[in-house]
Amino acid sequence: MILLWGMTLSLLGKLVLALSILLAHGKISHTHEIDEEVLHTFKLEKVMGLVGILLLVVGYIFEVHSFGGFSALFHN
Repeated sequence: MILLWGMTLSLLGKLVLALSILLAHGKISHTHEIDEEVLHTFKLEKVMGLVGILLLVVGYIFEVHSFGGFSALFHN
């Protein structure tokens, strides 16, 4: 059970980190001092970041399922 809680907290931490990076890049990309090449890189990083978040969530669901589902988080 502690392993499942650790996996849950780890996923939440990774998601918060990934989302904060995506938000920061989004704000920076609205600055007019950045050239097109950098904006293209930011867009690519955004897509890759969203794919990474999706993979984290799907992987977490698979891991939790292998431990008996989400009810295992709340029962001994």
